[in-house]
Order: sequence, then C-alpha cells, then structure tokens
Amino acid sequence: MMQQQQPTGYNNPYPPPPGGGYQPFNHGQGFGIPTDVPGAGSAQICGIIGLILFFNIVGIVLNIVAIVQGAKAMTEYTNNPGRYTEASFRKAKSGKTCGIVGLCLFGFGIIVFVMFMLAFASSF
Repeated sequence: MMQQQQPTGYNNPYPPPPGGGYQPFNHGQGFGIPTDVPGAGSAQICGIIGLILFFNIVGIVLNIVAIVQGAKAMTEYTNNPGRYTEASFRKAKSGKTCGIVGLCLFGFGIIVFVMFMLAFASSF
C-alpha cells in the first residue's frame, strides 16, 4: 500500500475523506450545506403582498397565511439552527412581521370606518 505524500508545510490533522471528492461543511450538526427554511420565502411574499392589500379580503387571508407560515419556519429554524441559513430565518421573521402589521392596519381601518359611520349617523 502506497502512502500519500503531503506537500511540505501542510499540517492537516484530518485525513482525506474516503473516496475523495467534495465533502460539504456540516456546521457540526451532520446536516450538510445549510439550505433555506421551508416556507420562509412564501411567508415573506405573502406578508408583503398582504401588507399592500391590507384592506381587502385577499390581503387579510395573505396576512394570516404569512403569520402562520412565518411562525412555522421560525420554529423549524430554532429547532435546527445548523441546518438552515440565517437569511431564510430573517425572511420568515419579516413575513410574520408584515402579516402582523397588515392585520393591525386592517383593524385600525375598521375602527376608523366605524367611528366615521357613527359620527356621520349622529349628524342626522
């Protein structure tokens, strides 16, 4: 059996992987290359569109979807932080935040509308 020659000055304490080839960095968790959290991108998109359409039935539904998907994605990231990228966690967080802000704007709009109608009705 022939011994592999290492270049001089090369101090690698770890032997080369069996079979050679590319071995992804596993962040100490054994998961491989980090990927995006499932549902993070859709939470962000639904949150942004729901925020734009906050006083519409479609916007309300999108805001609720963004909150639910964002919460699921954030929970998944906190359970396995080495498996997913931090950027996808921020996407999930921003989607959830946009969904909450959109629902708050909808509630505020309803309150303003009711106050306006009460003020208008009492003038007659």
